[in-house]
Amino acid sequence: MFFQTVINVLPFLIIPAALFWFWMVYDCFVHEPPSEKRIIWLIVIIVTHFIGALLYYFMRRPERLRTTKQ
Repeated sequence: MFFQTVINVLPFLIIPAALFWFWMVYDCFVHEPPSEKRIIWLIVIIVTHFIGALLYYFMRRPERLRTTKQ
């Protein structure tokens, strides 16, 4: 019973997570200045998938947005 519920809910979790991951890869590739940091962040996001995307979103993206607004 529990596993059937998990299987039914799983697509609704995987699809948004995958879209978020693609968005963070795109954001890093397009908006980060060309440097070693961009390459390292892309590797982190691609290798660690959703966790790497979350790390980028909460650690690097706010810092970059703050510096570009000034």
